[in-house]
Amino acid sequence: MSFEYVQKAWDVYKRNILSFIGGLYIIFLPALLLIGLGLVMIFELFAGQGFGALQLAGLVTGIVMVASGWICAISMQVGYYGMAAASLKKSTGISEMIEVAKARWKSAVGASLITLGMGLACLIPILLGIAAASVSPALSVLGVGIGYAASFILSILVVFVFPAIAVDGLGAVEAVKRSISLGWANFATLCVLMLLFSAFMVLAAITIIGLVVVFLMLMPMMYIAFTALYMDLHQAPRQPAGPRRRRKR
Repeated sequence: MSFEYVQKAWDVYKRNILSFIGGLYIIFLPALLLIGLGLVMIFELFAGQGFGALQLAGLVTGIVMVASGWICAISMQVGYYGMAAASLKKSTGISEMIEVAKARWKSAVGASLITLGMGLACLIPILLGIAAASVSPALSVLGVGIGYAASFILSILVVFVFPAIAVDGLGAVEAVKRSISLGWANFATLCVLMLLFSAFMVLAAITIIGLVVVFLMLMPMMYIAFTALYMDLHQAPRQPAGPRRRRKR
């Protein structure tokens, strides 16, 4: 089943290759520019001497730029999933991505904050394990192991969050709930699909040309595959209801 979605992703990608490549640049270039400039402003302020009203204004500006870049990336990413969903039915373009991003960005940002909080919670066992290294190596290994296992499971369970927002227009909380529900029910399939793409990416990233292939081909295919799987799992046709019985008068 997992190989089927890799093949489907490849077929869809070939039909819309320019849209998917262009969409990646829209996701990353503005975001990296804003985040990069914001971080430079922040680091320069801390590297300088003294801190007055002008420095405070610069710090706030830098933080706003970093936050804006992050929101831009999240918004365009959910738009990319929307474009992937549209491409499964017909040829699509960047305009579809922009429209979905404009309509769903608030839910995408909210869901990202929720999953970020869940990810930070997974770090707690790791930090406790590291802290316990000098006291008990066994507890240290256990804590780190639990943290990494929880992080892996979480990465599988939240993979449908953005497709749920892009395809069905769900809010942040509803999208996270649906993703976790579908993720648990199809955990094995998701693991295999995730491991397949991870293996492809690791093998391709050995060379510089491979890195380009990862960015321009494998990443879009991964978006398409998970979107297609979500649509098939959640929007599968229901069994027709039987004939209704007439009530006796």
